Amino acid sequence: MDIEAFIRLANGLILSQTGKPLNDLQSAVLRGALQRQTYCKIAESFPCNESYAKDVGSFLWKKLSDALAVKVRKDNVRSVLEQYLHTKKRTFEDLSKPNISLSQNKATVCDSLNLQKNDDEFSCFVGREDAISDLNALVKQGRKVIVIQAIGGAGKTTLAKQYLKQFDLILPLEMAKETENITAVESEVEKWLKLRFQEEPGRELEIMLERLKQQLQNRKVGILIDNLEPALDRQGKFIKNHRRYIELLRVLADPSVKSVTLITSREKLCDDALNGIYHYPLDILTVEVWKDFFKFYQINIDITSLEEMHAKYVGNAKAMDILLGTMQTDYKGDMSVYWQYNSTLVETAFKNLIESQFNRLQNLDPTAYKLLCRLGCYRYQNIPYLSRDALLALLWDIPNEQQRIYVIKSLQDRRLMEFCIELGKIYYWLHPVIREEAVERLKASNEWEEVNRKAAEFWRSSVKTIETKEDAKKNFDNHKISFSR
Repeated sequence: MDIEAFIRLANGLILSQTGKPLNDLQSAVLRGALQRQTYCKIAESFPCNESYAKDVGSFLWKKLSDALAVKVRKDNVRSVLEQYLHTKKRTFEDLSKPNISLSQNKATVCDSLNLQKNDDEFSCFVGREDAISDLNALVKQGRKVIVIQAIGGAGKTTLAKQYLKQFDLILPLEMAKETENITAVESEVEKWLKLRFQEEPGRELEIMLERLKQQLQNRKVGILIDNLEPALDRQGKFIKNHRRYIELLRVLADPSVKSVTLITSREKLCDDALNGIYHYPLDILTVEVWKDFFKFYQINIDITSLEEMHAKYVGNAKAMDILLGTMQTDYKGDMSVYWQYNSTLVETAFKNLIESQFNRLQNLDPTAYKLLCRLGCYRYQNIPYLSRDALLALLWDIPNEQQRIYVIKSLQDRRLMEFCIELGKIYYWLHPVIREEAVERLKASNEWEEVNRKAAEFWRSSVKTIETKEDAKKNFDNHKISFSR
């Protein structure tokens, strides 16, 4: 039996489970598995990144396992399909009709919880209806390149992938996690032209980009540039070795193209050589979304624990998923018991995520890193918001005020420090898990006492007279300086 026949058979099985046929990438992963190719090889031929090819493969093996009542893996998919035909003697025609009751049932479950199906990742896409609407509005306004920006784990990539499902053709480009491993833009554009448009790319980047532009002018294409920040320097510009990515983004931002490009990044893209780039800050997930998510996965919900978890992890999508796994695996789905024993801890996987962002900032912008750690000295449980003057007071070792303001802006642009505007003034604060990391690092430095002293001096000078309970609390708390915290 030839490979294409196996793919037709699998297509019928998947159709019976989901009501949808295999898409191009799913077919490519299945074809590669039948040919005993590695995920790396499959990803190169499509093209996409290896991690995404594995995700698609996991989805396929799960759905085929459900359809055949046999555990299907990448290494046994061919033999399982052969055995199925041998024992069942089914025809392809028998498998061509979708099992509507199954797909409708799943849709009903998701709809009842205000969720959306995300079959490619066999998970639920939750709480981003407003974000999808916002992206639709931006595209209608003519925005061609949109940077979805938020702290790590907020769900930027999930949102981008979900939005781009409406396009018949998606061009993926994932930046390497380490700067030294970033692929040259010429190689990425060459892959797109050869493998997705079946066009000879040419030797020079200018020629490649002109041919890519012509393709994008004639066809509606979705483009995902994922995890951009390793390609950016401390000022949000493309690093020296990869500044030619600017030429690609100029093409993608051209008003004449029909494509839409979504970029995900923890940091702001501030390259002055680019125009037409719009930044979309991604909000946190609400408590209600967390509740719906855990309810969908049949977790025994305790509202008080849920609200405390949400506050500690600030509605982070990745944290939500990490907590789900721990509760399911170690606590039999009991949220109350889990939180009783873990409320003072930060889950290791999420702590590693936060640490990686601190480490990158330390290497990239040591002054901004120092301010972030110093901000751990303030008692946010008593004084939830800080004025700009409170931040400037912690930069006493930078004599130039303009430079101090730039340091503050560096943290804002990286979404490591939250801020809001009230009555014409700007206020700042740290999320709890970031504050915990800041306190830990500040204590480990040789600045703990000095930073607390500077903070106390600032409050003494800022509270001239005690007129309210809040003034008294500030004055009392910061006179005693919490060295023992």
